[in-house]
Amino acid sequence: FLRTVAQIGIQAAEALEQGQTHYVDVPGIMPLREALAAYLKTQGLAGYEPENVLVTAGIQECRFLSVQLIGEEFGCIALPEVVHPGVRQAAGVRRIEVHTLPVDEENGLLPTLQGMRASLESGCSLLSLYSPARLTGAVFDAETVNEIAGLVAEFEAAVIWDQGLAPWVYGSTFVSLGSISGMAERVAVIGEAWPGIGLESWFIGYVAA
Repeated sequence: FLRTVAQIGIQAAEALEQGQTHYVDVPGIMPLREALAAYLKTQGLAGYEPENVLVTAGIQECRFLSVQLIGEEFGCIALPEVVHPGVRQAAGVRRIEVHTLPVDEENGLLPTLQGMRASLESGCSLLSLYSPARLTGAVFDAETVNEIAGLVAEFEAAVIWDQGLAPWVYGSTFVSLGSISGMAERVAVIGEAWPGIGLESWFIGYVAA
């Protein structure tokens, strides 16, 4: 993993020295997309190939692109009642119907399964979820992730899944919704690239969908 990150740093430095400081291919340069796809595979996301990865200018652009583009397709999005302000900003740019998902205060402010089902039953087929929660660090356990996958399949819904803080999970096994069989086609995974190793100032985010 560290070798891969080091290689990315070397390639980035070489690109800057060569004057590649202008716009690149919209999805991002392929070596970086390949490295991100490999990174996602370490988290069990085998269904996301480099061609499925979009490099963004940080996590807020991830939020904006996923909420706006996918939300526009569905016409509605269900957001947790406690969510990063950037998510609400992204949802408020254009007219997308917004539903609210109740959160469990005793379980780290994670959205409840009952709230997800109620929103899906009301006809809002796009959920915005996070694990770990950015405010508390709480994660959905494996059983709950499988139950969410069951709801998504039952209602033929879609999910924007923020797992940007997954590398920080300690003492718990992190399970991504995108790693569950059949979910890769329904789950857009977003996050920061390799948080905690000094790349924060580079503002590298990703959307894998």
